[in-house]
Amino acid sequence: MNILNKLTKLLVTSLLAGSFASGVYAYEAKVVRMTGAAEVQLPGEAAAKPVTAGMLIPQGAVITTSANTQVFVEAIPGAVAAIEPNSVVKMEKLHVVTRGTEVASQEALLDLKKGGIVSTIDPARKAINRYGVRTPKGVAAARGTAFSATVSADGFTIASTADAVTFTSADGSSYLISAGQISITPPGGTPQPPVSLASAIASNPEVAGVVETAVTTLATVVQNNLASGMSADTAASLAAQVISVAATAIPAEAASFTTQIVTAVTATGSSAAGSSTAAAAVTSAAAAAAPAQAAAVAAAATTVAPTQAAAIASAATTAAPTQAAAIASSVTTAAPTQAATVAAAVVTAAVAQGQSAAVSTEIVAAAAAASGTTATALQTQVSSADVQQAASTATDTATQATQQATEVTQNVTQPAAPTPAAPDAPPVAPPPPPPIVTPDLPPVSGSGLPVG
Repeated sequence: MNILNKLTKLLVTSLLAGSFASGVYAYEAKVVRMTGAAEVQLPGEAAAKPVTAGMLIPQGAVITTSANTQVFVEAIPGAVAAIEPNSVVKMEKLHVVTRGTEVASQEALLDLKKGGIVSTIDPARKAINRYGVRTPKGVAAARGTAFSATVSADGFTIASTADAVTFTSADGSSYLISAGQISITPPGGTPQPPVSLASAIASNPEVAGVVETAVTTLATVVQNNLASGMSADTAASLAAQVISVAATAIPAEAASFTTQIVTAVTATGSSAAGSSTAAAAVTSAAAAAAPAQAAAVAAAATTVAPTQAAAIASAATTAAPTQAAAIASSVTTAAPTQAATVAAAVVTAAVAQGQSAAVSTEIVAAAAAASGTTATALQTQVSSADVQQAASTATDTATQATQQATEVTQNVTQPAAPTPAAPDAPPVAPPPPPPIVTPDLPPVSGSGLPVG
């Protein structure tokens, strides 16, 4: 009996020790969505096979996409790599490190041989994420963001559309690419310090495609809930970051970007479906980035989500208060049955942002004209208790949304305003590009990914 008891204790102890053991485990990426045709060369297999939705992709596998093809691969939980057409990508490293029953870190390194990858990484997992894309000149690494990497005969580019990316070159030097910046390296050249997307587009309009693809990809990831475990609030915040970058870079397309992103965040089953502030947060971020387009942005959002018209109008007005009357008109045109509530919400937001109380007359008149009624009749509705209560609720939602958008977009790089030269001043040589520096950056592993 004593021997049996000792053996039982030993077995239980061994099982408990195994339950709380730490280790490094291989991980298999998963194809979560695809369009078109692609093939994968699996390690140890002579022939490539077609890629299919739901397929598991091990470390060492190489995915090749054809024209008009896009393959969305969740490389590690919460990190989705959208592999663009005519691309070749190797899953260089995929593993998870555990401590006991907890995931201590998860790492993915994708080797981009050719083509493009647009990455969406859950910011809520920033503490454990080590995600990177290898290019011929180094590794672009991030923990929780959205960024694009392309490699072609024209060189390679790294663009950050949310938060920041660290690029570590082959010689070990590093620099930060902040949200709203792009690094463009010509063929055979050394990695170049980043510039704002707006200035890059001004120099080369084709760069706009990077921004447009980033918006479409983020919308697809969120609308189809492709990043496992991403919370509704995290998805809404990431959407606000991306549209802020996009609208800052291409203000003329702010309304179009808003349509795509609001459609995604309000879709049934989307990653952001549980967020009551998502549509207003996206509107706030877009309107703040492109204030001259605020009325068009608000109209676009309302067309997609008409039941949220008042909150959308309030958020847009808070971001661009001088556009209050235009916002009231455009949103009422998109949702005419909500004219009174929209007008009341816009008045509240405009006055809260320092506009004169007299602006209320202009706002009500604009909403009345858009809804086909008289200003007197609409003012009577605006003054009613029911409308005031509905407007108050919408304003509360907009306030939360604006705060959310402001918190996540405050680090977006803005295009520098040109400085006019003094009259008859001699020409001044442009300043040298900023040096590639290494201080204050996280340490990197041998793969180029951040550690710690």
